[in-house]
Amino acid sequence: FQQILNGENTLTLEVDDGKTTTEWTATFTKNVTRAVLSLAQPLTADDTITVAALTLEGSFPADMSLSVEMTNNALDDSPAWETVTDIQRGERTAFVHHAFTTKTAARGFAFNYKVTIARGASGVGGNITMIGGVIG
Repeated sequence: FQQILNGENTLTLEVDDGKTTTEWTATFTKNVTRAVLSLAQPLTADDTITVAALTLEGSFPADMSLSVEMTNNALDDSPAWETVTDIQRGERTAFVHHAFTTKTAARGFAFNYKVTIARGASGVGGNITMIGGVIG
């Protein structure tokens, strides 16, 4: 479903049992305006994770909402998600920097992020083509 673009779409289903063919058609409109991105598996570390930086590349309309949360104890039963306030955003790149306040990890230090993007009032869509970064 993620590869279907926003807008009006048509789905046609054809069934053939060798004797009779039946066709069914449905028209629907897809209008995704919000997405949350995260790592499927946290990145583990041998030592305390104190800082992290992410670079996001794509297309960021001026009125698009962008929020980022990070954790350095992603393996714990209740990870401490910290809201990132240092986000510098342009039209095609966003830079995120964070110093963690959490200093403990019951199951070892592991990094993860949650990037939440939402379309603004203008209705102009954007995209994220790459997320990369470093932890330390």
